[in-house]
Amino acid sequence: MTGHGTPTADSAPTLPLVGLAKCGLRDWFAPATANALRTACPTDMTDPDGFAVMAVGTSMQPAGILEGFLCLCAPNTPAVVDDVVYVEDATGVASLKLLKKEDADYVWLQGWLPPDDLDRQKPYIEQRRKTIIRRMAPVIYVKRKV
Repeated sequence: MTGHGTPTADSAPTLPLVGLAKCGLRDWFAPATANALRTACPTDMTDPDGFAVMAVGTSMQPAGILEGFLCLCAPNTPAVVDDVVYVEDATGVASLKLLKKEDADYVWLQGWLPPDDLDRQKPYIEQRRKTIIRRMAPVIYVKRKV
């Protein structure tokens, strides 16, 4: 409580694990409710609304996010161009994408198509109206799977 001493297991900060975010062109995923699932949180992540999602799929591999990686998101931090963002739309489906552009009405999000026979992935851009985006949060930490 004072900031001195070693934290105990009971006092270690955690974040709700919201569910899985698909990383693909047509495979946006309806994230699971957090319930009691939680994951460790870095002590310098102070966003009270922070949460974690687990990446699924291959479309964020070129950005360094592989399937099974935990992405820690801070919804109270403004996203900027070239941030990896968790995006959830009004229908409740979500994904991880690279924020490429934003204006008053739209966001442009980048992902990559599945690897071809030579293991190359072509980028693609999705344009989404801001009015259908329920939540967009930058990924500020990526934890590799162990």
